Amino acid sequence: MKLFHLFKKKEPNLIQSYYEIKKQCQFQVLFSGVLLINFFILQYSVPVSLVLLGSLTSSREQLALFLQRSSTSSQDTQKAELDENLAKKEAEILLGKIIFIFGIITILLGVINNTVRPAENYDTCAKFNSKFSQFQRKLDLQILNQGGLQNKLPETDDFKLICLFLIKKSDELTKLIHEFNEARSLSPREANIQALNNQENKDELKSTNNTSHDLFDSAISNNATINHSNSNNHK
Repeated sequence: MKLFHLFKKKEPNLIQSYYEIKKQCQFQVLFSGVLLINFFILQYSVPVSLVLLGSLTSSREQLALFLQRSSTSSQDTQKAELDENLAKKEAEILLGKIIFIFGIITILLGVINNTVRPAENYDTCAKFNSKFSQFQRKLDLQILNQGGLQNKLPETDDFKLICLFLIKKSDELTKLIHEFNEARSLSPREANIQALNNQENKDELKSTNNTSHDLFDSAISNNATINHSNSNNHK
């Protein structure tokens, strides 16, 4: 019996449905916010890496001298010359490794930036993060405006109206999530192609409407001519 009650499905209610919609909206706010921070960092990673790489390359001799002095400051004076040459080589090798690693990181960041397009995706995430936050605020305010969910009894008009309202909000949230996923999946080139196709469709629709209006005007003119000629014949 306990196992049966464990797997027994609970009856859905308004409050549960409301919190499921709100939970999904909160997840989208958090998800778009995390992406927003990542794309913000990513779009400035290449310039910062190039600056660091250029600074390391231009000040390589000074850094090698600094590392050399720090490593030979406590050495025996009898072996100063030998240790100085050894420390110089070690410092140059270390700096060479650091510059090589920074170069690899900069190349990888450049490839990622070219593929991911963080500037465009940052704008998209900022836009939809605001939309999801606005949706969540409006949902709470509209629920309060309708008197809350506690006192809505089944088989009443208020209950049915709230059900229809939650269904509408669920559909709106699903559509908004779909738009967000579609906007993130589109590359800038695909977005431009889609915009051009939409513009072509609008132009074609406008041309069709103009043609239909011309045909309608022509038909009216022909009918008027025919009616006028018929009236003259009757006279």
